[in-house]
Amino acid sequence: MTPVTDAEDLRLDGVVVSGTTPDGPAAVGGLSLVMDARGMTVIVPGGGEPRTAPWSSVSVPQVRSTASLPDGTPATALAFDAGGRPLEFLVPTHAVPTELAGSLAAKVTALATRYGASAP
Repeated sequence: MTPVTDAEDLRLDGVVVSGTTPDGPAAVGGLSLVMDARGMTVIVPGGGEPRTAPWSSVSVPQVRSTASLPDGTPATALAFDAGGRPLEFLVPTHAVPTELAGSLAAKVTALATRYGASAP
């Protein structure tokens, strides 16, 4: 996987994304979420093709620090609207870099705002 090199950008690993599909609710885990000047990129383990949503098609996130993964692990929820689809990224608490533990919401909101995400 390509590392994030700009100190202003953010990469979160071990993320679960949940959303609604035509078949109903779905959740996929083990993902990496990268937020940088290109947009919001989801990287699938095992070499799957990364998917990037440009900031112009993504909302500023709603952040909830009292969420949990499907297995009950404590997490922070980042809820976005991406291309008209509501998505919720669940970031396990243990996966948040120590230096961001108290400021993840502010960092994600600042990145989204700086790069032109729409209002929530």
